[in-house]
Amino acid sequence: MDIEKPKLKGRLAIKDVATRLFYRAGVYPKVAAVSERVKAEYDFTPSATVVLEVLQEVWKAENAAGQQPTGIPRDIQLQVNTLVQSIRDHAFVDVAGEVSDLRALINDLEEANSKLKSSVLKTESLAEALRTERDQAIAARQSLESELITCRSQLRELQAEVDRLKAREEEISREASERLLEVQRNAAAKVHSLEERLRTADEVRLADVAREREIVEATRRRLYLETDQIRQTNIAELIRAKEALEGAQRHVEILTRQNNSLREANGNLRDRLAENDVQAPRGI
Repeated sequence: MDIEKPKLKGRLAIKDVATRLFYRAGVYPKVAAVSERVKAEYDFTPSATVVLEVLQEVWKAENAAGQQPTGIPRDIQLQVNTLVQSIRDHAFVDVAGEVSDLRALINDLEEANSKLKSSVLKTESLAEALRTERDQAIAARQSLESELITCRSQLRELQAEVDRLKAREEEISREASERLLEVQRNAAAKVHSLEERLRTADEVRLADVAREREIVEATRRRLYLETDQIRQTNIAELIRAKEALEGAQRHVEILTRQNNSLREANGNLRDRLAENDVQAPRGI
């Protein structure tokens, strides 16, 4: 009785044929048999690689739980499958010899599985070391970023102090100029008054006027000296603030370069971990 052909495509069609052949024959189907059946029932020829993958999936699904070991290399698995097929198809073969071969294959399988587990353990150890190194790099980067933030804050404070000193210098210069102008006006007025008095005073009064003029000139010189001293003090303070600002800027540049180096190291660690994840064996 013909089975109605289901509307399946690709891997689903291959799986359907492989499952039915598995049940009907009671043996592990061969790739060629599955390919011919798929071509006849579904009008397309699948690749041998895809058929082999689907057969392995069907064999794993139809066997009892626990009978299909995980992590078996494909070439050893195919040898075991071929040996089972041969035993089922040819009952007249030397069973003892086949059992011996099967035991040898099982031993090879166990040895390969042991090597695979050892490789996985080494890979996991390497991955753990890489993760530790990455965590340390992240912690160092965070520490440097925190220090960079602190330096930037200090730089802003220094800049504010420089601005404050500049404003103070301008204020002192303005006040000194105003005081100087006031003294000059007062001196000019006093000189003018003295000159008026000199025109009408006698020689004794002229001496007093001369002393007053000297006092006015001494006051003017003192004011000039005070103004110049204030200006020199402000200039010294500005120089110190500028030197502190340049030192902070150099420190920020050093921290920025260190932060960039840590970012690059962190990227390298991330790449190595990603590569390690790709190369780590699966199925253990």
